[in-house]
Amino acid sequence: MKQALFVAVVAVLVSLALVPQASAVIHNTTIYQVQQGFIPLADTVVVDSVVVTALDLRSTTYGFLAEERGRGPFSGILVYMGYQRPDTIGGVGVVPGDLVRVQGRYSEYTAGNGTVSEIDYPTIQIIQKGYGELLPELMSVQSLGDSLPDSTFCERWEGVFIEVDTVKVVAQLAFNEWHVVEAHNHPGPHADAVLRIGDKLPVATLPRPAVGDTLVWIKGGFSFEFSTYRMWPRDGADINYLGLPPGPNLVLAYPISNTAIDVIFDRGLQKTSAENTNNYALNSSTNIASALLDGSLDTKVHLTTAAQPVSQLDVLTACNINSNFGVPMDSCESRSFRAGLTPISFVQTPSTGDTSQCAGQQVTITGIVSNNSTAFGGDYFVQDRSGGPWHGIYVYQSSNTMLAGDSVVVSGIASEYYNMTEMTSIDHQQRIPIAAPVKATTVTPAAIMTGSPTVESYESVVVKLDHVNVYQIFDAHREWKVGTGTDSVWVGHKNSPYVYVPGLGSVVSITAPLDFTYGFFKIQPRSDADIVVHSAPTAGTPKSGAFTLDLFQNTPNPFGSETAIRFTIPSKMSVNLSIFDVTGRLVRSVDNRELPAGEYSARWDGKDAFGSKVGAGVYFVRLATARNTIEKKMVLVK
Repeated sequence: MKQALFVAVVAVLVSLALVPQASAVIHNTTIYQVQQGFIPLADTVVVDSVVVTALDLRSTTYGFLAEERGRGPFSGILVYMGYQRPDTIGGVGVVPGDLVRVQGRYSEYTAGNGTVSEIDYPTIQIIQKGYGELLPELMSVQSLGDSLPDSTFCERWEGVFIEVDTVKVVAQLAFNEWHVVEAHNHPGPHADAVLRIGDKLPVATLPRPAVGDTLVWIKGGFSFEFSTYRMWPRDGADINYLGLPPGPNLVLAYPISNTAIDVIFDRGLQKTSAENTNNYALNSSTNIASALLDGSLDTKVHLTTAAQPVSQLDVLTACNINSNFGVPMDSCESRSFRAGLTPISFVQTPSTGDTSQCAGQQVTITGIVSNNSTAFGGDYFVQDRSGGPWHGIYVYQSSNTMLAGDSVVVSGIASEYYNMTEMTSIDHQQRIPIAAPVKATTVTPAAIMTGSPTVESYESVVVKLDHVNVYQIFDAHREWKVGTGTDSVWVGHKNSPYVYVPGLGSVVSITAPLDFTYGFFKIQPRSDADIVVHSAPTAGTPKSGAFTLDLFQNTPNPFGSETAIRFTIPSKMSVNLSIFDVTGRLVRSVDNRELPAGEYSARWDGKDAFGSKVGAGVYFVRLATARNTIEKKMVLVK
């Protein structure tokens, strides 16, 4: 009874809805049929009662492998999640062994000189948590190696959970990857084949064997990426050594405050050696007062230090650390970083041209979040509370949910992406909900337009344009310009493609972060509340014929007392806009009528059909027509 109740609770529809479904055609099918080409590209597929076998937790390729319970060739497929970590979606997440239903767009993603079959941007229904992990398919390197001239055989095992046994490590590669060959020298035409082993963990902490090590077996997912087939173990337990595993390797070191540093190794550590402060040293000679092995993650050590020389380059060296098998490090290893909590203005200040003086370095910053990360697919802006030039920065592909006004500490690599200074490869995030909104900096269009000598200093800063004219509108992209023909600034839709577009000639004030994308600096409104219309000579509505069937993300989201829900329909039709709870129970019908083509907005005040306030939690808004049904997730907070 308890199990049945638990399944009923977790069998909720976790709607990612990152893009509209590509096709109104829905195929209830199997992974076998998808992999063998029976489904047209870009159509929507539903595969039911498949098992999650491996997670891809790398921030650039979030997703998981799903496999038919019958196993065998053509039984697995990659499910691509976009910006969402598969182990955190909907507050429930999926892990290997979960039984799920997946609905999404079928695509063949070009990956170098080949393609990989995917179900993209899915909605996921968890049918049963902990259904049970599948047994791996026992394969040989000679069958799957990335040096094989004919990949036809490899193709049938794409997306499948596999195992190779008795292999030897022959090379270590970039990005924490390595090559193995058969150790038992089976005769055959591909006796010298090599298999690439990859790393799909959020931080590259998969234990990497030394060249010459023999492994009893390796288990993991199998897929195609960057021009080659490769296998990716899910964690260290998927690698079984012949004899003792090698000693630990130092992976990362980064400050989490001005008096604390976290140190990451690639395998579990022996407590005594890990907590010996004499085994660590800083180039700055900053005293290390204590070392504590993390209570739940035995690959992490917390160092307490004297006051660090904030913003200065420092190097941590670790020596004589033993693994939890008692095997010592092969040699001392070092990792560099900017010490302490580096001010955002220091990171943003360029050394040459537009390039940050911290580019390519491990940096830890702190500030206030200025937009909800849920609207950006995980990304968010951070700035010092006071704002001003050089005081904002963009955090790319975070796995945590951040809300505007949160205080945050973030450690990662300071990067330049097409001249946009960003925090990437995020290793640490600490969120403190304090609801302290950032201060906007009032600017003129001339100060922040593309090409301005001062615009770089306002990158990622929340700026305010006061009483400016809507100068130009681009209906195809729902983008617009404010100012004049001489001094004009783009207004984009990165935060939401469905933020209100005022009519041509309107006088507006806009308060929003300044972003750099596709060669232009653009203000990115976070919701309709960022746009104040002082006068509107023309209506701010798209032209007739420009509508598609779409349900847009509600704003604000999360929300407290009321939220706006916008949708468009391409022709005259009956629509039903309704709110459902996580059990699928109808809470309230918001709009139910026949409407002509156009754009519409409805509001939900957090009340049910009887006028009573509903509880905080996850709800779903569903737009249903005779043509299709679209659903979005909403979060009601109190």
